Amino acid sequence: MKIIDRETGQRLKEADPLKRNVDRGLESIENSPMDPPDAYSIPAKEEDAPLLPLLLQLKADHVGMVDVATAFEEGLRKFIEGKYHFSEEVNTAFKDFFNDYDEKVLPLLHLERQVIYPELQKQLLLAGEHSKEDTPKTVVDLLEDDHVKIIQLGALSFNFFGLAARLSDEKSRMFVLDTACGNARELIEVIKLHYFREDNSLFPMVGKYINKDELDGMFKRIKR
Repeated sequence: MKIIDRETGQRLKEADPLKRNVDRGLESIENSPMDPPDAYSIPAKEEDAPLLPLLLQLKADHVGMVDVATAFEEGLRKFIEGKYHFSEEVNTAFKDFFNDYDEKVLPLLHLERQVIYPELQKQLLLAGEHSKEDTPKTVVDLLEDDHVKIIQLGALSFNFFGLAARLSDEKSRMFVLDTACGNARELIEVIKLHYFREDNSLFPMVGKYINKDELDGMFKRIKR
């Protein structure tokens, strides 16, 4: 049986119902369930004030960590395509990433949780920059959720790769490695998206609601 679009008189095969909004001139409809916003898109807003030096340094740190994560992503691709063979190149990408994760990513998450997030959360709630739920949510809550995912996925990836190396059964080893790679890929994406959100949403808010002297004082307290 052929289904006919009652409005156009055409077969649905020829007139895709998901494109009807465009045909009707409704291109301006936003955030349709069939066309969700890009996770990396930035809503139009007024130009932000220049970032404070400490925030610029954190933003520069993000660039280096994203570069390491991207190299790890490429290493993962070659590892999978090579049927889970650890070449020297792949081994270096894995080692560099997990070293960076332990020495830079996790300490930075701790710094954010202890220094930046609590004060910014307080200021955003006072300024009314939050959701209208019974328990108001801010951008800080979203980024704290990222922290949980980064810690969980990092632990799962590292432990599954370690477990696979100790398994003698080939079938079990392949299954564990497949799971490890899946977790690692998700970890890379969460890290990249988290830094993007901080660079483009969180840091401008910090600059708006926390002045330089307050920020300097917060960093000094955490470093004691």
